[in-house]
Amino acid sequence: MKEFLDKYLRGDRYLWGITLFFTLFSLVVVFSAVTNLRDNSTPTQYLWRHLGFIVTGLAVMWVAHAFSYKYHALFFAVAVWITIFLLFYAAFFTTGSAENTMEALNERVTNDRRWVRLFNTFTIQPALFAWIAFVGYAAHFFAINYQKKITRKRMMFFSLYFFLIVMLVVLANFSTAFLIFSSVVLLAFLAYFPMRYIFWAVGAIIAAFALFVLIAKAAPDLFPNRVDTWAKRIENYVAIIKPDMLTEEQREKVDDYQVERSKMAIAKGYWLGQGPGESTMKNFLPQSSSDFIYAILTEEYGMVGALFLMGLYVLLCYRIFLIAKNANSFFGKLLVLGFGAVIMLQAVVNMAVAVAFIPVTGQNLPFISNGGTSLITTYFMMGCILSVSAQPRKGEEMAKDMTIVETFEDMQKQYDKL
Repeated sequence: MKEFLDKYLRGDRYLWGITLFFTLFSLVVVFSAVTNLRDNSTPTQYLWRHLGFIVTGLAVMWVAHAFSYKYHALFFAVAVWITIFLLFYAAFFTTGSAENTMEALNERVTNDRRWVRLFNTFTIQPALFAWIAFVGYAAHFFAINYQKKITRKRMMFFSLYFFLIVMLVVLANFSTAFLIFSSVVLLAFLAYFPMRYIFWAVGAIIAAFALFVLIAKAAPDLFPNRVDTWAKRIENYVAIIKPDMLTEEQREKVDDYQVERSKMAIAKGYWLGQGPGESTMKNFLPQSSSDFIYAILTEEYGMVGALFLMGLYVLLCYRIFLIAKNANSFFGKLLVLGFGAVIMLQAVVNMAVAVAFIPVTGQNLPFISNGGTSLITTYFMMGCILSVSAQPRKGEEMAKDMTIVETFEDMQKQYDKL
């Protein structure tokens, strides 16, 4: 048995165990939470659909962990270009209306048209793929330029990719754009990247975003945007925590339906919960199987279950830090820290929304929430982390990080040996 595990399930055993528990728990929670969905599908059909995404995600994770993580740098370099194209297509050319007018574009963005249909069979959310692709690309970029003089051309291309991804994502999803921005800036600090470059890139994006908001408010029909939706969510949040800050007219327009139902679900759970499948608030809470699944699982499993799940995320974070500490290259260290930051940021934001600590966003709970793109990208990140953990550092010295060209040449040499 040990030989089989060492050969086919390489890497950190704790991560494998945590992932397996999350996977099994997700099946139970999602099966319960989807019973309120109003369409032609039954809960069993939703369960099979969710199971299909999980199996696909596990297969992606296994493939990602089976290959040496240093070769993933090639994938990230190509994926950045592909995701930029998909983001542009999703923002301006998705077919949701007979006419491709600006009014139709605004309507699609307002209705959360964040999806791209491929081969007329399935849809993907390109913003999540762009997030992991650019974090992986940034980890490699920071690694190969560590303690080196960075040419203006290199920095210009990196900043351009960063700018395009954040601004294309922000058209339809501010929370994801902000998290992409935050995770890359955090990774830059962890990589000891020169501060002047960080401030230059951050300043450019903040200035562009401010200009975007000003133009959107002055001419809302000029391009697709969700600025009014962001403002409304902030007003709703302020009305919950500081109602005295709003006027009577503003308070009358507040829509706190989701947050109030989420808080009611958590309160009903108390310590031990109502029991698996016994949630009643799932029938009244929109997005109960995705954005607000933490509230539903708290109602069913109580504070004990919610704190236990939170503890698993803390354990996951701890194992990720240990793997990063023992990585055999600087790229491996940054890749683990970057993907670990993505997973933990999503988890913290999802839980914070459920307890009304921050305004409502559209972030799923990693490994748990219902959703194909979210599950597959999360499992892919875990596969990359496992790949790094399977090649720990021996001694104090780290291996040299290869450029994209050197990585491609090394892959060709390995292929010739087969």
